[in-house]
Amino acid sequence: MDTIIEEIPTGKSSHQAMNRSKVFAVAIGAVGMVAFFADYINLRSSVTRHLRVEEPIRMASNRPIMTTFFEPVEGGCCGMSQQGHDNLVKSWKRAWEGRGWETRIFTEADARKHPDFELLQNKLIEAKVSEYDRRCFWRWLAMAVDDNPRGGWMSDYDLFPLTLTWERGMEIMKQTGFKSYGGQVPALIHSDQESWDKIVQMMIKAVSPTLDLDFISDMMLLLYLHQHYSEQEMGVTAWEYSIWKKLPYVRVDGQEDPKIDCEVVKTHLAAHLSHRAVQEGFEVTHTYPKIKEEIKEGEYAEFRAQAADVMMKDVDQCLESSVE
Repeated sequence: MDTIIEEIPTGKSSHQAMNRSKVFAVAIGAVGMVAFFADYINLRSSVTRHLRVEEPIRMASNRPIMTTFFEPVEGGCCGMSQQGHDNLVKSWKRAWEGRGWETRIFTEADARKHPDFELLQNKLIEAKVSEYDRRCFWRWLAMAVDDNPRGGWMSDYDLFPLTLTWERGMEIMKQTGFKSYGGQVPALIHSDQESWDKIVQMMIKAVSPTLDLDFISDMMLLLYLHQHYSEQEMGVTAWEYSIWKKLPYVRVDGQEDPKIDCEVVKTHLAAHLSHRAVQEGFEVTHTYPKIKEEIKEGEYAEFRAQAADVMMKDVDQCLESSVE
């Protein structure tokens, strides 16, 4: 940019020249202030970007935290690509945060913080537990060492909230002990830290190649413990079946697409979009929600994220109509 220097004349027009100079100086000063504030805003924006991960904690420090566990298997597994799993985790996060919760995703690194990680891992390998099922056990270890007072909640990342708002979650947290809302299916659990570790120690003790189970998974082992120990011995204070284990849709005569079942929505804490649930909904009951993508045979699990996003919009309409 070229710089213009203006000479100030003397004589009769000097006052006018001075006035013009003052206006010019004020204008320069204003531009300088604008530049200053622009630099300040840019700096503040830059700092904010670096601290953004901490903002939810500062802004909603009284909210409970829903945690899931996700340690990807390279190339995907269980009828889904790695991208399919990633999409489902993102949908899970959107859904719970939409109900006012904070969310966390634990990984193997969190599980390894437990002092008995290697002990359990070696016992699982000795018992020929699959790689996928070993990962399912890792989440128990991660939860057992979590001392966040707003934590204690764990869900599968294919479990989506229906009536379980953050306020209701806070009420449930007032009760101590181990609480499973899917019975032996560990899809939705709240527990205090002591009770989490108590179950973990019982699992470690029970895992063995000679254990009387057809196969060992965390679900089968939780059921085994519940059948062989009293709830008092396990520290269980709630063993309920409050989650819907199917797609919450029904077929209506004359309609091409399934309709959300508002009665199911209003009477359950959450819906579990498990592999079995979406397979049954797609192949048997034809209650798989309508999504944009064209689903080919056997791809119903791959598109669970898209199905969940549609479902949550339908769920919101159900709950909004009940308020009205």
